[in-house]
Amino acid sequence: MKRLILTLVIILNSFYSYGQTNDEVNKDVAMPSAVAIANHLRLNYGMTQAAYLTQMAWEFSRSFASVDQLQQQWLQALETEVFEHQQFNHINTHALMAQTLIQFSNGMSLNRWRLTDLSPPPQLPAIGEGLTPDQVFQIWLNLPYFWQQIIKNQPQQTVQWLKWPDATLKANQFLSIEKQADLPLVLSWLNKKAPELTVELAKTDAMIEYYDNLSVALIRQHHHMQQGSLLAFANDWIEIYQLIELSPSLLTSAEQKNLAKLIDQSMLFWEQNLDQIQSLDARLHPILKLLLLELPNKFKNPDHINPILNQQILGLAFDVEDMASYMNHPVRENIQKNLEVCLNLSVMQSPEPNLPIADKQFESCFDDLFNWANETAKDPILAGNKVRLDNPTSLHRALELPSLQIINILNMQAVTDENCQQQIETQANLFEWLLATETLAWFHDRWPGIFADKNKNDEFKRLISMGKAINNHPPCFNQSDALANQYITLKSKWERLKQEIKLQIDLYEKNELIANSDINLFDSIEQKTNHIPDGLVIKPCDISQSCGAYVELDPSLKLMNLFPNHLKLATQFGLGEIQICYDQVQWQNRKTAPTHLDNNKISNFEGELSIQLNGLFEGNTVFSKQLISNQRHIYLFGENNQETLEMECPLSLIGKQINTTLDRGTFGLLPNRLTFLTAQKTDINAVIKNNWNTWLENIQDESTALNYFDEMNGIKTKVNDSFLKHVNQIQQQIYRKLIASNPSRINDSALSKATFEYLNQRKLINHMVTGLFPNTFQSNQAVRSALTGDLRMVDADFFRKSYDNQTNVIDMMEQGDALFVQHDAIWTESFSALTGPESGFINATLNELKQIIDFTEKQ
Repeated sequence: MKRLILTLVIILNSFYSYGQTNDEVNKDVAMPSAVAIANHLRLNYGMTQAAYLTQMAWEFSRSFASVDQLQQQWLQALETEVFEHQQFNHINTHALMAQTLIQFSNGMSLNRWRLTDLSPPPQLPAIGEGLTPDQVFQIWLNLPYFWQQIIKNQPQQTVQWLKWPDATLKANQFLSIEKQADLPLVLSWLNKKAPELTVELAKTDAMIEYYDNLSVALIRQHHHMQQGSLLAFANDWIEIYQLIELSPSLLTSAEQKNLAKLIDQSMLFWEQNLDQIQSLDARLHPILKLLLLELPNKFKNPDHINPILNQQILGLAFDVEDMASYMNHPVRENIQKNLEVCLNLSVMQSPEPNLPIADKQFESCFDDLFNWANETAKDPILAGNKVRLDNPTSLHRALELPSLQIINILNMQAVTDENCQQQIETQANLFEWLLATETLAWFHDRWPGIFADKNKNDEFKRLISMGKAINNHPPCFNQSDALANQYITLKSKWERLKQEIKLQIDLYEKNELIANSDINLFDSIEQKTNHIPDGLVIKPCDISQSCGAYVELDPSLKLMNLFPNHLKLATQFGLGEIQICYDQVQWQNRKTAPTHLDNNKISNFEGELSIQLNGLFEGNTVFSKQLISNQRHIYLFGENNQETLEMECPLSLIGKQINTTLDRGTFGLLPNRLTFLTAQKTDINAVIKNNWNTWLENIQDESTALNYFDEMNGIKTKVNDSFLKHVNQIQQQIYRKLIASNPSRINDSALSKATFEYLNQRKLINHMVTGLFPNTFQSNQAVRSALTGDLRMVDADFFRKSYDNQTNVIDMMEQGDALFVQHDAIWTESFSALTGPESGFINATLNELKQIIDFTEKQ
């Protein structure tokens, strides 16, 4: 259905013609109208391909080639595949520099700019210049205008090679209707509910001559809103704000009303996407919100200017935090002085007409402005020396400056190959070049007659060449490779930094906790510990009361687990000492056993050895547990009586004489009395030692409950306090090095050095993108998010926020890892395919220069 409607629109609009009058074209030649061609391109080709075909047709219409050659090349062009851009980001450097001159010079005002600035029609770049995304969109909108020029140039020849396979376009039949202003029509249909761009353009193409910059920006913001391209959308509204501020024309009440509706819609869209905006650039949301609120003030007062907002916009374009400081820096004193002299010499004064500027003054001003762009902008003070800085401290000092001020240093840092470095030409400070060039363009518009007389086109052509050379690198310098390598270096320095943080923690634990502590200061206070204190030996509690036992034993983890966990932690914090000893060494389940002698006066005694194991903390008993041998042992040879049997520890009997008599009637050669000595039959220490492993294995057996247990809960508070104290101390140590990194502390520790080098590299990759690849920074949302979003790659602010939020350093490192994973893929992409050449950033200024040359050549 939509396709049918579009077809009807094409047929209807074909009656309105951008075409030639009857005396311009042979009536036998069936030349399609420019409107029909434009609609055919919009319906059947992507935006970029439609612009490309228009560019090709423009070149062919001015070619001296034969019709057959042109037709063949045209058919090839129709089959050529081109990369279709989805975003058409545009920075209006012409308007940006106008605001800069007005705000930061004493010789320019809003009214002076308005009186001189011109608004020429759209231009079509030469085929050799390629097409940047913003140019694609402008051409696509103005397809009827450009095709009108193509048709008018060589109509009889063009109609012969201009073929459309599988399509018959309506021929030009009627004269064009009277043209209308484009802005009212654009504002009207943009306020419709979900307007379809192609449909609306088809309705208005025949009614207007071309869409000017303001209309293009308004339509472009609508496209970017539909696409959800927030970064491009923001830049569109910045341009709209600039164009309205600088325009000498006032909006009508109807235009103001429709624009106000559009502003409300955009504000709602902007607020609804706050989270995504913050993920792109934390600075964007407040700036654009203020801008949208400020725009209606210009309806009431056309001379209204918000200098703070304009300075924020300028800083955002070049990623400079404080543009006022840069503009007022002493190194710019001579630049500023010469600028203001020339601006004030060009002030319009009564009586009218003004006397022209004196010839010597003109030449002096032109030379000053031209040298500013051509030479001063390359001065090492403003653009950096073409040297590679391998010393981290020297690099740090350079990175303290804005990226635009160290452009040549950044070029050297981006590549390591010496041959490639030698091929890189010295480049200009982009901002200084733009400001000088735009001032010179204004100077031309102020004195067009003098320029026409003196013909400075060669100088302006040099400026164009210089502008195209800015951020244009030799073939050996590949943007994707350069950024990928810098990102790999950044990740390696992040891994090194994490390693040093962990080593700092280990060093702290080694120095502040007891040896071999297994406490994790960044785990829960309830963490389970398996620590066994070094040198812990199990001995008799009182060797004089241990029934002769003196064996020393080694503890085990199971034995240590009889202690409450907090006491084991307390030991490691140095809050007390754990001890384990044994006492109540005795024989249990005793009974007598016969000897080899037939004498009931004496007997062997057997039983099971029992000991009581006592766990102590700072001398206070925590637990007691009885351990009994698994085997019975003949432990004593002694007098067979109840008293001996009842003795749990017969140590005192050892060596005691036992006097016995023989049975009556036994006499003769042998005496009737025998004497024995009480003797220990089993080595009690051997029994303990032999049973020790078995006891340890079953030490936590619930069938043998503890005889006594005291958790000593009062120690928990001390453990908690000590835990927090150590955690705070180690984190303070680490964060102090992370957030106070500077060259003077680089050799304080390995962690200080790793932090310094990481933050250096992080700042370098930021400067490299904003300085060497400004178009990527302004157009590529993924790159912008990685560098400036609220979830950007780890930087100094990340460390400060982590410290302010009291994030423990382990969690901080894990969060940092997650950020790297989130942004990892983007550094392997082909950036140029997404954003176009970096010179696209200054398209608006290059167009100004081309218009100056065209104007002079037509005189």
